[in-house]
Amino acid sequence: FGDLTNVVGTYTPPEEKGRSLILNGHIDVVPTGPEETWERSPWDAAMKDGWMYGRGAGDMKAGLAANLFAFDAIRAAGLTPASTIHFQSVVEEECTGNGSLAALQRGYTADAVIIPEPEENMLVRANVGVIWFRVRVSGKPTHVREMASGFNAIDAAYTVMGALRELEAKW
Repeated sequence: FGDLTNVVGTYTPPEEKGRSLILNGHIDVVPTGPEETWERSPWDAAMKDGWMYGRGAGDMKAGLAANLFAFDAIRAAGLTPASTIHFQSVVEEECTGNGSLAALQRGYTADAVIIPEPEENMLVRANVGVIWFRVRVSGKPTHVREMASGFNAIDAAYTVMGALRELEAKW
């Protein structure tokens, strides 16, 4: 993950005496798809009725800003956090989570993590995550007129995919 660029800022208290925290958010967005299907450029931000509309405004630049504003509010109230706080702006959340993994591998750890991801208007305390792996299926090719004497690798892939869907539902 050496080619992933994250930005991490760290608050260090005068005396470490509490539990550490990571405030994490991502800056990547899902692909736009065909731009002609958009009412306006997907790369512009627009204000309407007090709301900002634009790529990643809610998911999840607003969460990154909320992390910083919450810290500023605590400090403005005259409070001093008792332990280290890492502010992480990470990449690669929309497709892998590798940005957070890269931050972890670079040594940014804590007792707890808060990720203000906009998730169905509710607090989510845990998530399934993503598991990446490769599956190789093989077949025994035969001529189309003698298909019964061979084995179709695509059919095998369907069987494996079905089993994985069942496992996903169970998890």
